[in-house]
Amino acid sequence: MPEMKITRRWAVALAVAAMATLGACGGDGGSGSDAVDEALEGGSTLEVDNCTLLTNEEVSSLAGFALESSGDSPMGCAYPQPGEVMGEFSIRSYRGSGDATAAAAELAPSLQVIPLSGVGDDAVALSDSDGSVNFLIARKGDLFVELVMTFLDVTPESPSLDQAGQLASTALGRLVEAA
Repeated sequence: MPEMKITRRWAVALAVAAMATLGACGGDGGSGSDAVDEALEGGSTLEVDNCTLLTNEEVSSLAGFALESSGDSPMGCAYPQPGEVMGEFSIRSYRGSGDATAAAAELAPSLQVIPLSGVGDDAVALSDSDGSVNFLIARKGDLFVELVMTFLDVTPESPSLDQAGQLASTALGRLVEAA
């Protein structure tokens, strides 16, 4: 199983590098963040610091080990282990239309959708064929939060999925107050 995580880490690292390259190129004279925003295709950005939506302690509790926010970016707020660069968890907020299921279909159409109850107006988790929950998308009105948990041990049957749902509820509540 560790070999699978290394492969995923490289895939994410390459995706981040590609996004940075897109941002640096700009091409049409637009800003780098415009290129990143277009590549993310997840609704309009908000003037909210994604790192204020969850605390280091809340995220660390889900992970089972210490994580610290690394600062907000157009791709959200990443939480790496202290002294590391690669985020083990991240959160991104945005304003959009539709519901969480529609947002999930845009984000990762090949992943299994798991409806979650009691989280915002609606929420879904997205699981891969290995049984790992990679994403959780929750919505309140037109505000969305997207949790990326690819490197954490969250499965559809685990108590950590309920805990992730609670984190999404907390983040949505803070997002509604801030937006």
